[in-house]
Amino acid sequence: MPLWVKMLLLGLGLSFLTAGALIGLSGARQAQTQVARLESLRPLSAAALDDQPTGADALVEGIVSPRNRVVFRNFVAYVREELDVTTDSDGDRSESWRSDGEETPRLALEASGLVVVGNQSYSIARGHEIWYDDATLGFNDRPRDGSKRYHGLLAGRPVVAVGIVVEGAEGKELAAQTLFGGTRAEYLASQREATAFLRIFGTIFAGVGLLLCTVGTWFILRR
Repeated sequence: MPLWVKMLLLGLGLSFLTAGALIGLSGARQAQTQVARLESLRPLSAAALDDQPTGADALVEGIVSPRNRVVFRNFVAYVREELDVTTDSDGDRSESWRSDGEETPRLALEASGLVVVGNQSYSIARGHEIWYDDATLGFNDRPRDGSKRYHGLLAGRPVVAVGIVVEGAEGKELAAQTLFGGTRAEYLASQREATAFLRIFGTIFAGVGLLLCTVGTWFILRR
């Protein structure tokens, strides 16, 4: 076996091993930190939020108020993604959805009173519905390169908002970092699943990397 093939095996092994460590350790640790934060935050009502000091971490569980303005179709807020399809030199096809835009206005939430999400820079961890733009779909309404989909929030549906307490024009507001279309229990479950997936995925990558490193090292020492 040529030396360059042996070195390639070793290099690939180190790359996989590094990726596995980053995914399994760093990624899972970050996800676990988010789970711990969510577990530590008790849902606040509108009155309880008003009693919190400015800058305090806060979680509000309620419903999206019907008084919010619809911004697109039946969504009061949404993030849009576009499908990016690439084909490498070997003809292998890969697909990934990338962020393509958003409309995240100030929102009113109902949590035993009215809570105002006062900022317009929050992310939507999960929408209540996903809508695919028919005009961008391919044959049999299948997503193709350039297809667009929208993750949207709907009025009257449960929502969890996580952020910090800020002073608004008419009292305390929530500067949200993340909105999740569902209950706190569902949000926690999704984050725990993400943590477990990252650990398993990282372990697989690290295992493949270790195997390639072992094979590559064995061939190099064998000459």
